Amino acid sequence: MHSPFIEDTLGEKLDAKSGLSVSCLTCRRTVMLDIADLVRRLGRDYSCMPFALTKLLYCRECRESHREDRNLQFTDYAATPKLGPPQVGLAAEMNWEMDALRRASA
Repeated sequence: MHSPFIEDTLGEKLDAKSGLSVSCLTCRRTVMLDIADLVRRLGRDYSCMPFALTKLLYCRECRESHREDRNLQFTDYAATPKLGPPQVGLAAEMNWEMDALRRASA
């Protein structure tokens, strides 16, 4: 890894094993993006910056309800060796609780 560390393409994000989530600020839905799938569809050199991804992504729920569907916010996540890829929502809370139970019983 070189310094300064920069992830401005999908390929660099995939190599760094980092994650990216997108949140709709209209309906407050959040999903984790599958970086490997985006690389397959768009190529390694496609930008992972919000201005580029907003051109492609939209909130399906808001589009079906005829609301603003590109009011999006992106969040980068660093992958950690212990935790693996980032998790969002109830699944993350459940996994955290399971980890706490495992540590308590060890």
